Amino acid sequence: MKIAIISDIHDNLPNLDKALCEINKEQIETILCPGDLANSEALEHLAAGFTGDIYLVQGNACSYTAADCALYKNIHNLGRRGGVINLAGQKIGLCHEPKLATTLLEQNPDIIFYGHTHKPYEDKAPNGTRLVNPGNVSNFDFPPTFAIYDTATEDIRLILIDELP
Repeated sequence: MKIAIISDIHDNLPNLDKALCEINKEQIETILCPGDLANSEALEHLAAGFTGDIYLVQGNACSYTAADCALYKNIHNLGRRGGVINLAGQKIGLCHEPKLATTLLEQNPDIIFYGHTHKPYEDKAPNGTRLVNPGNVSNFDFPPTFAIYDTATEDIRLILIDELP
């Protein structure tokens, strides 16, 4: 199963469109969004631009509500603190700030995706859990990126949005 991870969109709809175009071209089945999609317009845009399941966390810059998320059948809101989900036989954690990963580590996930820093990054927790930040779609502080995770091979590919057509 291929999963796209898009974070820190901050209402940059043109970059979100570029990412969604590539995600749909790659036949991604699920999107994970570790926060800061931002407002209800971006939420609607994301839900309309991708028909598969979308799991998202509300980041510190999100103004939409749980009721807004409930309007879309493909949106699964994990709230402000995130959580661990099971996809393709893997336990996948999702949170916004890296400090929130500590709580998720208690559930022994295989991998945790987080956002907030806008910088693509990968590390390992002492228990072996991979900690991955896909960067940011918004183009704040670092070039805009997102990631594609293949659960079968456990490979993560970073996509540079500025290099997409």
